[in-house]
Amino acid sequence: MSSSYENAQQFSSKSFPRRIGKYLAVPSAAHLVLYSIEDSTRVVLNQSSAMLWQLASGNSSVEEMKMQLAEIFTLSENIEFDEIKDGLLDLKAKNLLEIEQQPIPSKAFVKVGFTNFATTFNPKHNCLLQILSEQAFLILANIDIEEPDILFYGDLLTNTQEQNHEASNLKVGCFLKKTNFTPELFHYSLTSFPIEHPKASMLPSDNYLTTWNDYLPKKQSELIKQIADKIFDLLKASQDSQPSQQTEAPASVKELLQEPDLIEGHLTIGMAVYDDFDGLYFTVQAIRFYHPEVLDRIKFIILDNNPTSKASEAIKKLNYWVKNYRYIPFAEFNSTTVKDIIFREADTEYVLCVDSHILIDAGAIKKLLDYWDANPESMDLLQGPLVYDDLNTYSTSFYGKWRGGMFGIWDNSMSIDDLDTAPFEIQMHGSGLFACRKKAWLGFNPRFRGFGGEEGYIHEKFRQAGRKTLCLPFLKWVHRFNQGGGVSYPNLWLDRIRNYYIGHKELGLDTSPIELHFSELIGTEAFNSIKLELEAEFNNPLFYFDAIYFIYSDKTNVDYEVFQKMFEDLHIQRLIRHFKVLHNEYDPSKVDYKHTRIHLLEKAQKYGFQQVLLIEDRAVLTSEIITHFVKIVELMKQIDWCRCYVSNPKNDQIEATLFDVDTPFTPLPDDVFIAAYHHSDFSSMQIEMLENVHA
Repeated sequence: MSSSYENAQQFSSKSFPRRIGKYLAVPSAAHLVLYSIEDSTRVVLNQSSAMLWQLASGNSSVEEMKMQLAEIFTLSENIEFDEIKDGLLDLKAKNLLEIEQQPIPSKAFVKVGFTNFATTFNPKHNCLLQILSEQAFLILANIDIEEPDILFYGDLLTNTQEQNHEASNLKVGCFLKKTNFTPELFHYSLTSFPIEHPKASMLPSDNYLTTWNDYLPKKQSELIKQIADKIFDLLKASQDSQPSQQTEAPASVKELLQEPDLIEGHLTIGMAVYDDFDGLYFTVQAIRFYHPEVLDRIKFIILDNNPTSKASEAIKKLNYWVKNYRYIPFAEFNSTTVKDIIFREADTEYVLCVDSHILIDAGAIKKLLDYWDANPESMDLLQGPLVYDDLNTYSTSFYGKWRGGMFGIWDNSMSIDDLDTAPFEIQMHGSGLFACRKKAWLGFNPRFRGFGGEEGYIHEKFRQAGRKTLCLPFLKWVHRFNQGGGVSYPNLWLDRIRNYYIGHKELGLDTSPIELHFSELIGTEAFNSIKLELEAEFNNPLFYFDAIYFIYSDKTNVDYEVFQKMFEDLHIQRLIRHFKVLHNEYDPSKVDYKHTRIHLLEKAQKYGFQQVLLIEDRAVLTSEIITHFVKIVELMKQIDWCRCYVSNPKNDQIEATLFDVDTPFTPLPDDVFIAAYHHSDFSSMQIEMLENVHA
């Protein structure tokens, strides 16, 4: 193919390949289909060719593309210039690229969608795309699952249909009939009839069904350019007017994930329970029995952290007797901080999280709702006095001091009659009862495991966000400390020390007090042994992920044990969330890995994770693959990535693909059983769902 060039100097490592613009890109499975605007031909690009085409922005030389591919596509240092040249020349031979010696400004990718057109309308072949193609590389959006940059409406429009896509950046109405002309519904309108309107232009064509190959006489090209300029000016103005998304990442994610239809003025009371039906029963029934004045504003969420226990069936069946009672089994891991899920799952404006064995003072819940009603802007963390078993002494807070393997000592033990009536700020408190607006919740670190670490951590997190922790004197509660037969949940020094380390590092706090206290408490040798084990975990690049889901079909399978051994060898066994693969809803005898991925990404989005890793038990997980993937993770930390796919080895070759945020969506190939997703790409689950429906 090199003979198509006059001499070798026309194509060198310093050449700047540039995409040719007259193509419409349509993602399809693992490929990218490019439809020609000038005729009815199409070109199907595999992943490698698609990546070359996308990298050919006109701003990167071939040498720079080689470096990008070496780092991103295969992480191999053996990529040769000739390999890239052959691929680029192949794209050039297909009339998809042109080669220049100097950088050329690249056109942006723009997603275009269509709705309410006649059945004869072809979204891949019409003059509307021709209008836009000179100024942008076009991607055809599926409006059922993603929001286009420009959405064209046909004049079969109804008000209901118009509202379905009111969030689109730029809405353009297309009218064949003057009687249907309703420019007030759109940012801009195109007509097939003469019109004088500041927000409309007439197309120099009898209709917008005109195909590309017989489109328009050249004398109309200037008018077409003017229409395109107007549409893109409006698009830019629309995008510039949108609220900036460059906010602090955790806050941005929580705002994005916030349910828009929270039930205003209502309260979710949530409890995380572990083998404690008796305590849960009396806590729920006491709320219903002694707080009847607020029952019409209350929902219950019960999070069962040991859903295979003997108590679980009774906990679940309480739903038969209690109105607005929701049972959620959660077996991915055990921790006192699974209380975080209560806030994520709640659909009410307010959330009160309590232990499954407390009693709340009569009238206190009504006063808490009154407090929020009187303080509509409050984003603070709210707590109340712990009343001891004598019902006369209490503690309003913790003060920050290490004792007995815990940071925090109960403070302000005095007569209940001395309690002031005004809310006041406190340093920290126990986590037996705490509340805030759902929108105010900042979350526990998703890496916490086992017992302990949340007290002090969540309070400091609120303070660092510019908020307060308040004690509301009326919000009194009694806690059952004595559990008779003892606790049944795991309570390990390693878990507690680990949580304190994770929390302190997240908040930028000095970790030396942790080391001093636990060295004295459990002995230097025992503590150093735990510290070495934790350092191996913290230093593992896979600690980067907020959640690592292991999707398995059967725990009795020998492969399950192989994976557990691999996770232990990698020192990430405590990060793993075990999730049993879902079964196909139409054929329960079959497992459904695709919908399991969709479900987990929906959960990741709801729970505010930044990045997640999914590993299926169908994956081949060797030390070579792990070493390879670790290098990819290090690269993830340096670029704006969105997803990564790792295939099982073929002919002893490891195939991995890392996509940046500008890459058009590429569905998960059939042979990929390890995938990582960034929160900016969680919407891909909707595309996977659509692919599954059509399969």
